[in-house]
Amino acid sequence: GVVDAVDGDVEAGGVAALGASQTLTDSFTYTVTDAAGASDTASLDITVHGINDAPVLDLQASRGGTGTVVGFGDSTGAVAIIPADVVIDDPDDATLARATIRITNPSTGDRLGISNASALAALGITASAYDSATGILTLTGPASESQWQQALHLVTFNNTQASPPLGDRTIQVTVSDGLATSNIAVATVQVVSRITLVGTAGNDGLTGNVGGDTLSGRAGDDVLRGMGGNDLLYGEAGIDKLYGGDGNDRLAGGDDGDSLYGEAGDDILFGEAGDDRLYGADGDDVMNGGAGKDTLTGGAGSDTLRGDDGDDTLNGEAGGDRLYGGAGNDRLNGGVDADLLYGDAGDDTLTGLDGDDTLTGGAGLDKIYGGLGNDRVYGGDDNDQILGDAGADNLSGDAGDDKLYGGADNDILTGGTGNDLLTGEAGADKLSGGDGDDDLNGGDGADTIGGGVGIDVLRGDAGDDQLSGDAGADRLYGGDGADKIYGGDDNDQAWGDAGADVILGLLGDDILWGGAGLDSLYGGDGADQIHGGDDADYLGGDAGADTLFGDAGDDRILGGDGDDVLIGGIGLDTMTGGSGSDRFVFTAITDSAPGGADRITDFNGAFDTVDLSALDANANIGGNQAFAWAAAFTGVAGQAVLTYSTVTKVTTLSLDNTGDGVADFALTFTGQVTSAGGGFI
Repeated sequence: GVVDAVDGDVEAGGVAALGASQTLTDSFTYTVTDAAGASDTASLDITVHGINDAPVLDLQASRGGTGTVVGFGDSTGAVAIIPADVVIDDPDDATLARATIRITNPSTGDRLGISNASALAALGITASAYDSATGILTLTGPASESQWQQALHLVTFNNTQASPPLGDRTIQVTVSDGLATSNIAVATVQVVSRITLVGTAGNDGLTGNVGGDTLSGRAGDDVLRGMGGNDLLYGEAGIDKLYGGDGNDRLAGGDDGDSLYGEAGDDILFGEAGDDRLYGADGDDVMNGGAGKDTLTGGAGSDTLRGDDGDDTLNGEAGGDRLYGGAGNDRLNGGVDADLLYGDAGDDTLTGLDGDDTLTGGAGLDKIYGGLGNDRVYGGDDNDQILGDAGADNLSGDAGDDKLYGGADNDILTGGTGNDLLTGEAGADKLSGGDGDDDLNGGDGADTIGGGVGIDVLRGDAGDDQLSGDAGADRLYGGDGADKIYGGDDNDQAWGDAGADVILGLLGDDILWGGAGLDSLYGGDGADQIHGGDDADYLGGDAGADTLFGDAGDDRILGGDGDDVLIGGIGLDTMTGGSGSDRFVFTAITDSAPGGADRITDFNGAFDTVDLSALDANANIGGNQAFAWAAAFTGVAGQAVLTYSTVTKVTTLSLDNTGDGVADFALTFTGQVTSAGGGFI
C-alpha cells in the first residue's frame, strides 16, 4: 500500500535538561488504518543519553575571535594578559573547577603570576606556583562563571631578565567544569625593546611600540603615537599632536598650539608654550597647560590640572579631581564626584557641578558656582560672587565686598571682611556678616543671621528667624514668622514685622518696632525707643531713660530703670514705670476709654507724672483747654475726678470733656492716688 506523509505539531508539557551520564527512556504507540478500514498498531521506544557540554571561553568579547594580544616591554612591568571583558559560558554547570594557563614557547625569565593574591582568595580560587619547566600556571576552586572571569583578569605575564628575549609568546588558556574542558583561547604577548625616534624639520609621523619609547618631533607639525608602554613624547616646535596610548606616559607639547592625549594609564602632560589642548582620558593624570590660553580636560580618574599662565579652561569630568587655574582669568569646571578647584590669581569662574566640591577663588574678581552636592566655597581676596546652588553648602566670601547666595537646602554663609551681600534663599540658613557694613537676607526658612562688626542690615524674611546685629549701629527686619531679634552693641533699629516676635535692643540707644503680632520687646541698656505695634505686646525698657509706645492692642509696658516715658496708645494697656521719675503720656481722649481703661501699677506723684496736656478739656470750643479737679461731675466740660475704691484698692481718674456729666476718658491706678499728691499735668 501507500503511506501518505502527514504534518503535525507535538506539544511538550514541560522541558527538563539531562545531566551528564543521565538516561531518559520513553515510548509511544501509533496506529495505521487503510482505506478499507483495516488497521495495525505498533510501538516505538526512545532512549536519550545525557552528555556534558564543555564551557566556551572568549578572552576578549569586545573583539572578534576568542583570543587577545597584549604588549610587554623592558620597562612595562607585569602586564595583565586577559582583558576585563573575558566571557565564560557553560550551558550545563553553574560552577567551574579549574583553569590552565600555559606558555607554549617560554623564554628565559618568563613568568605567569597573579596581580592581586588577596583578591583571588576572596573569589575562593587558589593559584599554583608557576612551573617554568612546563610553562603552566593552574587555578583551582569551585566558583561561579562571574568569579572565574574576575580571576582570569588577575593573571599576568612578566620577565625577570634585564633585557627580555624579544618575540611573541603564545599563551593557551582553558577552563574546565570538572567533566569537560573548554576550547583553547590564545593570548599573544608581544615582547619588544624600547625604541627612540627623532623627527626631522618637516611634518613627521612617529609611532612607538608596546615598550617604553622616546619620541621627539623636532620642527614641523608632527604626530607622535606612543602605543603601549611607559613612553616619553616631545612635540618640540610646530603644531603637534601627541597620543600616549597604553601605559603611564609623559607628554610635552613644546612650542605653538599642541594637542596632547594621555589615553590609557596615569599620564603626565605639559602643554608648554602656545594655546594647547590637553586630554587626560583614562587614569589618574597630571596636566600643566604652561603659557598660553590652554584647555585641559581630565576625563576619567582622579586628575590634577594646572592652567599655569594665560586664560585657561579646565574640565575635571569624572573622578575626584584637583584643578588649579594659575595666573589669568580662568574657567574651572569640576564635573562629577568631589573635586577641589582653586582659581588662584585672576578673575576666575569656578563651577563645581556634581559632587561635594571645595572651591576657592583666590585673588581677583571671581564667580563661583557650587552646583549639585554639599559644597565648601571660599571667595578669597577681592569682590567675589558666590552661588551655592543645590545642596547644603558652606560659603565664605573672605576678603573683599562679596555677594553670596545660598540656593536650595540649609546653607552656611560667612561674609568675611568687606561690605558683603549675603542671601540665604531657600532652607534654614546660617548667615554671618563678619567685618564690614553687610547686607544679610535670610530668605525662606528658619534662618540664623549675625551681622558681625560694622553697620549691617539684617532681613529674616519668611520663617521663624534669629537675628543678631552684634557690633555696629545695625538695622534688623524680622519679616514674617515668629522671630528673635538681638540688636547687639551700639544704637540699633529693629523691626519685628508680622508674627509673634521677641526683640532685644541690648546695648546702645535702640529703636524697636514690634509690628503685627503678639510681640515682646526689651530695650536693654541705653535710652531706647520702643514701639509695640499692632496687637497685645509686652514692652520692657530695662535700664536707661526709655520711651515706650504701646500703639494698638492691649499692651503691657514696663519702663524699668531710669526716667522713662510710657505712651500706651489705643487699647487696654497696663503700665509700670519702674524705678526713676517716669512720665505716662496720653495723646488722645480715646487712648484710655471708660470700660477699657489703662492701668498704672506703681504711680508715685512725688516722682512720676501723668501727662494729659495733649487732651482738650472742652471739646465744645476751640483750642486746647486744661482740666480742673472736681469732687464729682456737675455737667461742666473740663472736670477731672479721682475716686478710690477701698474694696478693689484701685483709684480711677475720670475726665469729662463734653460737659454731659459722663466720663469720656478713664485711667486706673493700683493703690490710692490723690490730686494733692501731685504728678498730673
